[in-house]
Amino acid sequence: MQVLFVMTFGLGLGPVTWLLPAELFPMRKRAAATGLATAVNWLANFAMGQVFLPCLATPLGSYAFVPFSLVLAGGLVFVHRCVPETRGKTLEQIERELDLLALSKSSAKLKPRYPTPLQRN
Repeated sequence: MQVLFVMTFGLGLGPVTWLLPAELFPMRKRAAATGLATAVNWLANFAMGQVFLPCLATPLGSYAFVPFSLVLAGGLVFVHRCVPETRGKTLEQIERELDLLALSKSSAKLKPRYPTPLQRN
């Protein structure tokens, strides 16, 4: 079970935490954002290393990697549904698409102050 988890993580979502910050942040914020993402990644790795044996490995025994597999499956669904494809695009194109996506999501939450003629009927 452990070998399967490590293989799927390394081939699947493992590299995502290293690739996304470099591609998704604008040039002017990329160095700071990538540094912060790296620090959070290593802090999470440290925390999991400290918590794994007492909280997961001992009580769950041979099923200790099942919670990680569930999180990995959830991450796969998130990446598939929410992370845009960036292959073959310039950084400016990616930034423009993300801005448009954020704008469309924020404007979808806005409701008109007065009803439109179609809503009055």
